[in-house]
Amino acid sequence: MAQFDYKTMPLLKQNAASITGPGLLYPGQSGTYTITNYDDFHEWVVSTDKGTVSRVDDQITLEIAVGESSGVANIMVSRNGIRDSIQVMIAPSGVVAPVVLSPVNGAVDIVESPIITLSEFAAYPANFDIEQSVSVRIIDDEGGIAWQLLDQPPGTVFAVPAGVLSSGKTYRPQGRYRGTVLGYGEWSGLGGSFTTVGSFGPSGTGTLYEGDIVVGQMDGDWVIAAPATKRILAKWGLYNTDTSLVNITNTNTPDPNTGAQNTDVLVSASYNSIVDGDGVTGSPAAEYARSNGYDLPNKQEIAFIWDNRDTIDSADESGGANSFSAIRASQVGGGKQSIWTSSEKGLSEAITFSGGSDNGFTGYQWKYNVCWVIPVRRIPV
Repeated sequence: MAQFDYKTMPLLKQNAASITGPGLLYPGQSGTYTITNYDDFHEWVVSTDKGTVSRVDDQITLEIAVGESSGVANIMVSRNGIRDSIQVMIAPSGVVAPVVLSPVNGAVDIVESPIITLSEFAAYPANFDIEQSVSVRIIDDEGGIAWQLLDQPPGTVFAVPAGVLSSGKTYRPQGRYRGTVLGYGEWSGLGGSFTTVGSFGPSGTGTLYEGDIVVGQMDGDWVIAAPATKRILAKWGLYNTDTSLVNITNTNTPDPNTGAQNTDVLVSASYNSIVDGDGVTGSPAAEYARSNGYDLPNKQEIAFIWDNRDTIDSADESGGANSFSAIRASQVGGGKQSIWTSSEKGLSEAITFSGGSDNGFTGYQWKYNVCWVIPVRRIPV
C-alpha cells in the first residue's frame, strides 16, 4: 500500500469557510482540519456523510470508524448559511508498506553484507491486524532482483550474504509485510537507494571473498585459500636445483619470506625454464598457483590453513572433491597426503605439511614426488 502525504484542501467558494487538513484517512483514524478564516462573528455548522465530525472553534475533527468502507467522505461546512464541502479520501483496509530505515536513503560506501531494517508493522484500521511474515528484496540498477528473502518470521534479521552485491553499484531495497487477517501489503517504494563501497574486502574468518575462503589474519594480512576445485596434485620441481630461497633445514624454523615472495622466485626467469633430472620444467606447483592468481604458501601459511581446515570446508561452496577431509583420507604413499609449501630445504627436498595427521606436522618430500597444491593469497587488512 502506497504512502500518502497530507494535502492542503482549500474551500472553493470565496464567501464560505477556508479549510486545510489531510486529504486521506484510513478506517480507525481521525483527521484534524483547520478553518483558516475562522472568527467568532459568524455562525458555523459542520456535518459529514461518512464518519462523524465535530468542531471546537476553528478545529474540525473527522473520525472514521473501524470497518468504514473506502471511498470519499464529504465534510460540509457552512458559514452564515453559505455552505461548501471538501472531500477526504477513505482508503481501504490493509497492511501498510514499510519504510526502509537502513541503509538510509542515499547512503554510500555500504559494505558487502549490509543489514536491511524496516519500520515496524502497521495496518489500517489501527491495531486491526498483527504481523504474520516479512519479506525483503533488493533491486539492482537494471530493475532485476539482486537478492530476496521472502515470508520470514517476525523479527528476522535481513543480513545480505556475501557475494550478492557488487562493489561500486547502486541498489534499491524494498520491504513488505503480511498480516494474519489482511494478507500482503504493498512493497515499499523504490525511492530509496544505497551505493556499495568501491572495493569489497574480506569480512572475517570462514566467509567467502570473490569465491575463495577467508582463513583469518596473519602478520597484518588476510590469508585467503582457494576453494577445493582449484586444488591439484603436482610435483614441486627443480630437483637437484638449490634455488636462491632460504634453505630451511629445521622444521621448527619459520620461513622469513611469504608464500608470495617465494613464488616470485620460483616462477622467475631464473628457474622457470630449468629442466631437472626428473624431466620436469620449472616448478609445476608454483607455476600452477601463480597462473591462477595465487601463490604457493610458505610453511607458516599452510600450517595456519590446516589449523582452520574444518572452517574452510564448511564455508567452501565450490562443490569440489578435494576438500581437506578428502585430503586427510587420501592414499598414503608418494606424498599424496602431504601438502607442498614454497619453503625449500635445499638441493633435492622441499618442505611439506602432512595431511596424514589430525594435528598435521611439517616434514620434507623429494621435489619429484606428487603432493597437494593448495593455492593461497594474502590481502592487507
